[in-house]
Amino acid sequence: MTTNSERLIKTEFHLHTAETSPCGKVPARELVRAFAAAGYGAMVVTDHYLPGMFESRETRGLFLKGYREARAAAEGMEFTVLPGMEFRFAAADNDFLIYGMEEADFPALPEDLCGYALPDFHAYCRDHGFLVFQAHPFRPWCQVQDPAYLDGAEVNNGNVRQENNNALALAFARRHRLLEVTGGDVHQLSDIRKNALFVPETLLTPRGIVEYLRAHPKVGPEFEETLQE
Repeated sequence: MTTNSERLIKTEFHLHTAETSPCGKVPARELVRAFAAAGYGAMVVTDHYLPGMFESRETRGLFLKGYREARAAAEGMEFTVLPGMEFRFAAADNDFLIYGMEEADFPALPEDLCGYALPDFHAYCRDHGFLVFQAHPFRPWCQVQDPAYLDGAEVNNGNVRQENNNALALAFARRHRLLEVTGGDVHQLSDIRKNALFVPETLLTPRGIVEYLRAHPKVGPEFEETLQE
């Protein structure tokens, strides 16, 4: 429960580091400095968890490298770094943003997780307290997934190099009463724009983010104005 007087923290929900994501162009420490300079106070590191890269216990530890670099860079600053991931199955090129994961949850992920079907993956996440959002569901190469096995959808993706069709994503989320998230999908410094959400300071933990998203199911009118971008 939050109060009206509680400080709200500008938070990025979708970003990639050069240490972990093949598409990331900016080292994690530089991202922390850049986000802080842009007025952010928190970020969820959602590096790509891709088939064939992190299934074994040995390689899975490498997945957190970007997150850990970012967290180390934020020490001594009023800036919070949280872990998450952008997950992809082996069978298709759809992406899913996963929120609510603690650092200790990653070593316990099943080695065959990328081979799961979405219903089984969603059940695994539900049982562990994670939320599953389909990322940029209306990009031309994506396939919109069964909303019965989604907690939410990314309704405003800020990556200007992609055809996101954000208005379609918003309509899809609201038609099926899904939770909504907005994110910069930051790969390079110029991607840091206006796609933040404002999270109460006391909820800036992995489990707190889940509570926040459930309590604020809609992104708000300030983002609806930009959905055609």
